[in-house]
Amino acid sequence: MKIVAHAGTLATALALAAAARPNKKTPALGAVRIVASEGALSVTCTSNSIAITAKTTAEIIEPGKAAIAADRLASLTSGFTASEKVTIGTDENLATIICGNSRGRLPLFPWDDLPAALAVDGEIGRIEISGADCLTLLEPLPAAASEVTRFCLCGIFWHSIDDRLVAVATDGVRLIHTCIAAGKFSEDRDLIVPREAAVALARLVKGTRPGKLTLRRSRTLLAVDGPAFTFVSRLIDGKYPVYEAVIPPASRTSATFVRAELLSALSRLAAVATVEPPLLVLSFDGSSDLNVFLARQPDDGSDLIAAEATGSAKVAVAPSQLAAMLSEFSSMHLRIEAATGQPIVIRGDGEKLALISQCAWNFNRNEKEEAA
Repeated sequence: MKIVAHAGTLATALALAAAARPNKKTPALGAVRIVASEGALSVTCTSNSIAITAKTTAEIIEPGKAAIAADRLASLTSGFTASEKVTIGTDENLATIICGNSRGRLPLFPWDDLPAALAVDGEIGRIEISGADCLTLLEPLPAAASEVTRFCLCGIFWHSIDDRLVAVATDGVRLIHTCIAAGKFSEDRDLIVPREAAVALARLVKGTRPGKLTLRRSRTLLAVDGPAFTFVSRLIDGKYPVYEAVIPPASRTSATFVRAELLSALSRLAAVATVEPPLLVLSFDGSSDLNVFLARQPDDGSDLIAAEATGSAKVAVAPSQLAAMLSEFSSMHLRIEAATGQPIVIRGDGEKLALISQCAWNFNRNEKEEAA
């Protein structure tokens, strides 16, 4: 194999493929597979459960394929100026990398000794969506569980309902639900994208900004094809729980407010909270204000937020969980719905919603103590 490519182009392809390692704690990638044919160059990196192929252009002098240490090749090419041309040639055991007056050699991995690359075989679903829609399907990720004992919850569940592709994640305390308009893709409960795969896919889509993507799936794999990359991930082996049962119907008991104002109030209350763990109360009674105060320190921290409220409610919630869920919305205005014995529901523009389980707090006891 012999190719000539711009250093910047090659470095970008290697960086995209390296997204198969979702975080720095993941062990270093082994071999990067380079395939040169018909004016196109593909660069593939794999981990235990993810494979990413970056697609780029190059001058193909001699078609072929080679497997080179991924981290070493990335470090070498990143040291060149982006506009410089890099020549990579291989013989039986070595790859020679030449750029200007620089010359380096790296050993090759035996191609036949590499594990088989992940590829969707036995396709059972295919749809085309936009890159923006793909990011919407990944928005529930912050609510996914991280405990391996709840394996089926450690990812995002995608399933088709009518003309919508719904995405859900929950850890049993928090839940985020969103959807996009799409054709039938998966009507079973087994399309669960693992947390690390979702992180890697989001990084790819944000980095390449594709106009269109093709989603494909088999019983065990998900593939996402874009102009600049192909992403393949194993799915979590299991059935997603019936989350629908915990989403309460829309309630008239609600308060609508400016998201930034409540986030600012939470920041102020966090500054004065001294009792651990802090607990927050949200209260409204049909007036124009949302009363927010520290349950264990009502005299030390309270705030009134302008709101449009209907009905009356008083609920307790962990402030860190509430702030995290509010930050997952981009809408200027949000609506909180609260009912006795039900999770707190947060709704923004469109069909996105988030749930937070209420914390136990004896409001009647506190009111009696204040009266006494």
